[in-house]
Amino acid sequence: MKLILGTAQFGLNYGVTNFNGQVSHSEIKNICALAQQAGIKHIDTAIAYGESEYLLGKLNLAKKFSILTKVPSLSSNTNSIDELVKGSLKRLNVDHLEAISFHDAKDVQGEHGALNLGRLDKLKRQGVCTKLGVSLYEPGTIDSIEAPQQLDLIQAPINCFDQRFLNASLNYHWQIHARSIFLQGLLLTPLERLPNFAKQHSDSFVKFQLLAKEVQCDLLTLALAFVLKHYKKVQYLVVGCCSVKQLEQILNCYAHAIELQDLDVALFDDLKCDKAELINPTLWPINK
Repeated sequence: MKLILGTAQFGLNYGVTNFNGQVSHSEIKNICALAQQAGIKHIDTAIAYGESEYLLGKLNLAKKFSILTKVPSLSSNTNSIDELVKGSLKRLNVDHLEAISFHDAKDVQGEHGALNLGRLDKLKRQGVCTKLGVSLYEPGTIDSIEAPQQLDLIQAPINCFDQRFLNASLNYHWQIHARSIFLQGLLLTPLERLPNFAKQHSDSFVKFQLLAKEVQCDLLTLALAFVLKHYKKVQYLVVGCCSVKQLEQILNCYAHAIELQDLDVALFDDLKCDKAELINPTLWPINK
């Protein structure tokens, strides 16, 4: 199973298309039970995801999965990396993490980048975690990472519109974890319900929906199929959900998407978009 369960919605009212708010405790338990039953072995979380780590620990769920978490921007944090990681372990109620990543790519750049990576690498050698990573938004950031050989994985936005990282030159044996596969749900949203900032790019959404009709599948399946098509580059897909019903839909469409791996990748070329105001959620007016 190449899916990783994302948990931003567990701790925050997260997502431009999330109209249900933060997921309830009972639904979190039900979602995790279904994920485990389906063979999902990894959970992605972060200190910045509100109550996510705390709830995964309190509900005794973290011990049932391999946990990947992220430390927040160090430039705006008075705690040391060691303190931040210890806090995560305590909240999650675990003594080992599958991966610890930097949430802010600036923390692996410049004069402090190598020092920060060295501190996490020390924790890795002590057995606190198995892998080190960083969350990226721009492929250009890759070239400015200090001591990149110490990283084991990168988490990056990859979807039908945002194909930049698939074309980036990666000179290290990093695992790639694709996030924003559904562009926070925008790819699955009917045209008439798109937020105003996204309606300005409705031509891109129309092309995506026409392609789904052409290959005779729904939008969710096509979004997953695109990323799965690049299985040689992308090792895992991070997917978030707000309910058991949503996870069931993802799992069903994931099975159908695997059957579409013979699709000609050229079909997706016309969907490439370089408009940062659409493909980079940090620039969306709703997030400002």
